[in-house]
Amino acid sequence: MYLVPAHGSIQGREGYAISRRAEIEEGGPPTRGGRQERLQRAGFHYALGETYIELGRYAEATRELSLAADETATVWFKLGNAYYNSDDLANAGAAYRKAIIIRPIT
Repeated sequence: MYLVPAHGSIQGREGYAISRRAEIEEGGPPTRGGRQERLQRAGFHYALGETYIELGRYAEATRELSLAADETATVWFKLGNAYYNSDDLANAGAAYRKAIIIRPIT
């Protein structure tokens, strides 16, 4: 993942997050429709959620990761981490349980 300057003087990860959010709000890149479109949008929200986690902006991370939530344990685990870091332990536990159901710990 490359980080590019965005919005004037804002640089690095912060600028990248703002740039990604603007892209998503404007409809994101061209899509092919159906399942491909859903996967593409989920990928954008996941990447943006990870960026917000790295910035310590957990409320925004939970919003983005919730939009990316699908049937992969990784997304639910990351969402659990974001909720945990936001001190939302009830939702963190629910997200972690969902991740374990999808991919049981053996």
